[in-house]
Amino acid sequence: MILQALVAYYDRLAREGKIASLGWTYREIGWVVYLNPDGSVKAFTSTYETVTRTAPKGKTHTEEVAKCFRVPAGEHKQGINPRLLWDNPEYALGIPKIEKDNTDKDKEKKKQEDAKAKCAAFAQRIAALNCDALAPILRFLENENKLTDLEKCSPDQFHAFMQEVEKPKGSTLITFRLVGDGDVVCTREDVREAYDKQLATFVQGDSLCIVSGERGTITKTTAPIALRNGQSSGCRLVAFQKNSGFDSYHKEQGGNAPISETTTFKYSAALSALLQSNDHSMNVGDETLLFWASQANPVETAFADLFGYHADEADDSGAIALKGILTAAQKGQLPGFEDKERFWLLLLQPVSARIAVRLWVEQTPTQTAEHLRDWFTDLDVVKPPKEEGKPIPIYRLLTSLSPQGDIKNLPPRLGGELLSAALRAAPIPDSIAQAILRRLKSEDVTFIRAALLKAWLTRNVSLQPERKPTPMLDPDNDNPGYCLGRLFAVLEKTQQEALGNVNASIKDKFYATASADPAAVFGTLLRTATHHEGKLPEGRRINLERLKMEILGHLADIPTHLELADQARFALGYYHQRQDFFTKKEKPKAAPEVAPEAPAAIQEDLPTNN
Repeated sequence: MILQALVAYYDRLAREGKIASLGWTYREIGWVVYLNPDGSVKAFTSTYETVTRTAPKGKTHTEEVAKCFRVPAGEHKQGINPRLLWDNPEYALGIPKIEKDNTDKDKEKKKQEDAKAKCAAFAQRIAALNCDALAPILRFLENENKLTDLEKCSPDQFHAFMQEVEKPKGSTLITFRLVGDGDVVCTREDVREAYDKQLATFVQGDSLCIVSGERGTITKTTAPIALRNGQSSGCRLVAFQKNSGFDSYHKEQGGNAPISETTTFKYSAALSALLQSNDHSMNVGDETLLFWASQANPVETAFADLFGYHADEADDSGAIALKGILTAAQKGQLPGFEDKERFWLLLLQPVSARIAVRLWVEQTPTQTAEHLRDWFTDLDVVKPPKEEGKPIPIYRLLTSLSPQGDIKNLPPRLGGELLSAALRAAPIPDSIAQAILRRLKSEDVTFIRAALLKAWLTRNVSLQPERKPTPMLDPDNDNPGYCLGRLFAVLEKTQQEALGNVNASIKDKFYATASADPAAVFGTLLRTATHHEGKLPEGRRINLERLKMEILGHLADIPTHLELADQARFALGYYHQRQDFFTKKEKPKAAPEVAPEAPAAIQEDLPTNN
């Protein structure tokens, strides 16, 4: 199903004219050799230009980017496999890989011989095209002094080129242009016709493709895909190791799961296009998320706003677009989509030389929107004023789980688990709640973390008998964890108003213990709070003391330990109470002169006013 969905996406892009046709690809090529009809060098030029890139959060930076050309598709596999009319310096010019401080003469000689063989194979590939227009390139490749000619013709450019070649992880690419042509040689009509004729013969075959159901030539080994955090040589989504013991009926490599060359090209091109599109991909820790629909529609790009806004968070356009999807889902149908259409989500992770699939979701767009509507309903929590009305992107949820708020530090598998819960309407795993609670021991209880804990409590089936969490303060909730969280916020507020900003508040010192083993610290905190209350103006003292005693009235005693769910409720109660302090209220009635009493079981923790 994954490969079929990728092939469908390729066909869609091909209809829209947004992807190279079968056998072609787009590649950034930094260097062009201009040749005269006799094969001599006319010029050697760079295509690099300085461009300004906009990163997430609106930050910009400049970088040198090579010009992109439409060229015959081809990737290096095992052995000597030259590309057609473009390649790296080893194939296109016979320059061996350069290693600094290499004193092994035999090894250096072997590298020279390998580069010479690759350049010869590069020339043979061009000659096999049987196109007379390419004769100047063949003459150039036969010239043993071609590097000297390049240096004499364009010394500055050649020097810059060699500096690039000498880089340890350089990805230098070269192509050719004939004098009199308006562009590189791959764009010539006679060259395109000759290549397409050769390609048609190559893909013909009698074997049945298990993906398309059509007959053609079966791919033995697939080309690698450039995946973030993967090997520099690329990773493979489909691969069978030769003689691995998993072959069936004496078949080898691609014969175990026959996929035609046409299908392989399509799914590989579609996968590369998704990986290069900011509207269809997102980095999730060491994993990469891809998402796309079967038909083009302006609403499709709004799905990107579920995962993270494209630019500065102050830009509300993404939130508005996403809210439009959720509103449409309530009516049972998305604008511009039909139920027969599909929305796909794919989460990939590089594992050595292969690509592992961590999550695969296929739904109708309406189903997806309905799941998102439920997801954001479960996440609904009272927010700071500037965040009101904005759905919380999953990117921000994931950063809230990551140490130092850097998604690169996201613990393994959490991204896939969170995405699965959002798009499949599934329960949120306990590992998500555990990750948040670990962060709260040293970091703040933000509205994003509170929202995620609320969603976890709402969706966890085992917690349904308990009172469901509400978006805002629930003063009637008598769950011990929730009440203790509220109480902790009141004690912190009392300290803050009595002492002002201090180097270490009770939140900094006691939150970790109070939220897990409350009996160990709440006695001390309650006694200390009485001293803080004595420093407050009488009206404020009575109000805070009254609120404290009201919360204590919901507690029979202070538990020695809180389980995971109650620790989450503690955090939610703490957050709700703090937000309630910042909410503008109507003028209260006159406070009673005597605050209500705490339950007898707790009174022993309170100091007497003698």
